[in-house]
Amino acid sequence: MAVCAFFERAEIRLAIAYLRVAQSPHDSPALLRMIGTPARGIGDKTIEQLQQCAAQHAVSTWEAILKVSKEGGRAAKALSLLIQQVQTLMSIARDIPFPGNVPAIVEASGLIDHYRNKAEEERVEHLYALTTSASSFDPEIWKSMEPDAPHVEDLALFLGQASLDTEASSSQDIQEAIQLMTVHAAKGLEFKQVAVVGLEEGLFPHENCQADEIEEERRLMYVAMTRAREQLILSNARSRSVFGQLRYGLPSRFLKELPSSLIEHYHISQWGDWLKNPSVTADTHTYPVDFQVSSASKAAPQTPNTLGFKKGQSVFHNTLGEGIILKIEPSGSYARLQIRFKRHGEKWLDSRYAPLAAV
Repeated sequence: MAVCAFFERAEIRLAIAYLRVAQSPHDSPALLRMIGTPARGIGDKTIEQLQQCAAQHAVSTWEAILKVSKEGGRAAKALSLLIQQVQTLMSIARDIPFPGNVPAIVEASGLIDHYRNKAEEERVEHLYALTTSASSFDPEIWKSMEPDAPHVEDLALFLGQASLDTEASSSQDIQEAIQLMTVHAAKGLEFKQVAVVGLEEGLFPHENCQADEIEEERRLMYVAMTRAREQLILSNARSRSVFGQLRYGLPSRFLKELPSSLIEHYHISQWGDWLKNPSVTADTHTYPVDFQVSSASKAAPQTPNTLGFKKGQSVFHNTLGEGIILKIEPSGSYARLQIRFKRHGEKWLDSRYAPLAAV
């Protein structure tokens, strides 16, 4: 089954090209890749003219653009707008520290609006995923491993890692590797070991899932679990970076439906420290957590801690901004709050952890 690797996707290659140009406009292959998308009125004839100018004067494509734009002609205005955009990208890369400059550059590229206008939301999600990967990239790890790395800018290190990932995903020499796939793609397949990740409310089941669709999500959970022949790992995170934003999650309801006698619970912390010091075993940072699955009949009634919030109330989140509480769902000693944020849409948050303030 052929699966398009993440860094081989057209939208990711384009975004990487914009990031490379922001890092250095003299990167001619990246500049030529980004010129055509989104469309900016620069056709094949103009691109051919730029390449001829670059070859004739032994300069980069960027220098050729600066030269040709001053000569006038039909493409002069389009080239001037391109120059302005490249200069904006360069300013963002220079003035905003990494990793904040990555989502800013992707936003300034116009790619998100371009794909949204074409109703290609999956490509938009891939672009957000790229910005999220920048947030999780730790330049200090690379600087500690490469002798020349301390003198390289963080954005350049990230782009270097992206280049390595692209080459690795294209390699045909890897015989054994972890296979990453969706639950739908895994139907009919079996593996010795299976890890199902992202088991949080809002992810699995998905936040857009309606009440009458929960059973279908539960069926998919069953499909995912039964792909394992010997070992099944079920994972959820207390918080994760989603589209560049920190998000606090609740364990999926599907986890609570599993028989506790068949499950060993572990909490892995300090993962970043383990990455920096692989000689330390993962067990050093692993310990059991008190997470018991009990039936509703055995659970003692508790007053949900909503922190004084009410349905319809306006609130402010440190990361997500202003929003309105749509729904409050009690869950033991705390509550889940469904909030519609002005800029980020509807989100489910945990009343215990969400940094909310009444407006």
